[in-house]
Amino acid sequence: FSRFTPALAAAIEVQEVLDRERLLMLIEDGVTAGVFFPERPFAACVRIFMAIDGFGAYINDLRVFTEPSYAHFVTDVAEWALRLEPGTLRAAVAALPEGPSDAYRS
Repeated sequence: FSRFTPALAAAIEVQEVLDRERLLMLIEDGVTAGVFFPERPFAACVRIFMAIDGFGAYINDLRVFTEPSYAHFVTDVAEWALRLEPGTLRAAVAALPEGPSDAYRS
């Protein structure tokens, strides 16, 4: 609806800039720490957000997807974008202590 509501479009743009700046900062901190190895941190940031957006396109789908590539799409893309070994992020998430929501564990 933001295409038809200028005030909403402006608010979304502000939030998207903040989100990109925050993720880019996290990626750059990871590069400095020797944890992430993207060729271009900003490109990695964009790819990760595109994966999240693409994954979100299925949020209203009533079918259950059992294909592992669906469940792990965002982590797979993030690993590729950050030049990490496959399974690195999945293992890191699995090692997190359980919290009130385990939604982030896929």
